[in-house]
Order: sequence, then C-alpha cells, then structure tokens
Amino acid sequence: NVREGQEYCKNVYKNETSARYFLFVNKILQRKRVVARVLFRYNCARRVMPRQMGEIRMKIAIIHGQNHKGSSYHTGRLLVDQIAGENEITEFFLPRDLNHFCVGCYRCIENDADCPWHEKKKVITDAMEAADLLVFTTPTYCMAPSAPLKSLLDLTFTMWMAHRPRAALFRKKAVVISSSAGSSTAGATRGIAQNLFYWGVPEIHRYGARVEAKNWEEVKPAVKEEITLATANLAI
Repeated sequence: NVREGQEYCKNVYKNETSARYFLFVNKILQRKRVVARVLFRYNCARRVMPRQMGEIRMKIAIIHGQNHKGSSYHTGRLLVDQIAGENEITEFFLPRDLNHFCVGCYRCIENDADCPWHEKKKVITDAMEAADLLVFTTPTYCMAPSAPLKSLLDLTFTMWMAHRPRAALFRKKAVVISSSAGSSTAGATRGIAQNLFYWGVPEIHRYGARVEAKNWEEVKPAVKEEITLATANLAI
C-alpha cells in the first residue's frame, strides 16, 4: 500500500523527498492527465520572458539515439533550426557518448555516483538539467527505440519521481522524434515519452515520420516538405 511504499523509499533512498514523491506518483498513476496539466500550468507561470535580441534565448539539449546522421537526426535538426532566436545547442550521439548498458548492480540505488558509468552519463544528465528544451531522436528499430537510447533510460531510472526526483526537470519541454522506413513509430516514441513523464517533465510532444527510404538522401522531396511543415508547427 501507499504507506508501506513511503516507508520503503525512506529506508532505501535515505531521504524524505523520495517518500513524498512516492505519494505524488501514486496520485499521478490514478489521475495522470490532471496532474500533468497542473504541472504544465506551473511551468507556464514560471516561464521567463524572452531575453533581449542578440542574447541566447533558449538552451536545447539533443540526445540522438544513433551515431549516424540519418532521417531521425535531420528531422530533429529541422525542428531545432526552426525555433526562433539565437539558441545554445548541445548534442549527444549514442552510443558514441555513452557506450554502456545497465548491468543491474543496483549500486545507484544507494548512491548515483556509485554507478560504474556515472561520469559519462553525468555529462548528459547535467546538460539535460541545464536545458530549457529536450529533444530525443531515434530510429525505429523493430517498432521500438534504438538500444543505445533505451540504455540511457535504463541508466537514469533513478531520476523517476518515485526514486530520486530532480526538480529541474519539472520545468522542461520535451520533443520525442522517430523515423521509420515504413512501420509505425509509435512504439519508439511512446516508451521514451513515458519515461520523461515519470521524470516529471510536464510538456511532452511526440512526432514520427515514415520516410519510406533507407537514408535521408533518398527521402522524397514531398515527404521532406511534410516533415518540414510538421516540425515548423512544433517549433512555434
């Protein structure tokens, strides 16, 4: 029950915050849409007015679930490039920037810094916490996200609100993008968006494109135009 769950959080994570957020997550599970709407309004209330022209307007962190610059990469860049202002963009490519999988040692439960891959993943999580907008791109492989991106989610599971929540994520926007040669991209974007929701990100958008091609160069002009229009709408 809820009380036992709170006591478990206190004993395992050694802090009251996790216990309080365990109760919060239980409410989310019961009324996800209502809570998400409240968090979004809270985010809007705290939103800072755009800075003067010429200054950095937004910090954007892009996490690519692939090393190659294919259709998912270009779709993500189309989105970011259409966001008005002089933005500061930080990009990560997986597995290039984090070539490790969770080994299930549970050392992070006691202390995040005890994870064998802590230093490498901290570079990415610090960038995400500092950003205003998070963009995740991934190809659709077997109707799911790429293994390197799924590995990042596994390695950051302690960021869930039920474990060790990070308040900075409660004021983010996020976009999850995937492309496929022909199959649905819903399975790839849904799992990533679900993780972001449990991180506490209040505003999450998903976009998938069936490009009907093996690479970006082979994508038909009409399909590229459709992607450009869709990403322009997201960028507003």
